[in-house]
Amino acid sequence: MLLSVLQDYDGELSMNQISEMTAIKVEDIISTLQSLNMVKYWKGQHIIAVTQRLIDKHLCGVRQPLLCKAACLKWQPPDAAAAAAAAKATVKA
Repeated sequence: MLLSVLQDYDGELSMNQISEMTAIKVEDIISTLQSLNMVKYWKGQHIIAVTQRLIDKHLCGVRQPLLCKAACLKWQPPDAAAAAAAAKATVKA
């Protein structure tokens, strides 16, 4: 999500602005960008130092999560009485 924000934004962007846009704490943004070597510490401030090419490189390796269709899921919450009966039958065996 963080890289997508950086990819879509054109111009300067502060850590606070990113935090407001994503609801991610500034400390977490800094930590994430540091782990990706996209932030530098200069004159007492963290500066985002990233090119579009670097963002694209990192996003290229990100796989989209596999999602399933809700209509294909068939699940019902267990019936409390049936679950208790099954538990008793397991204990007796």
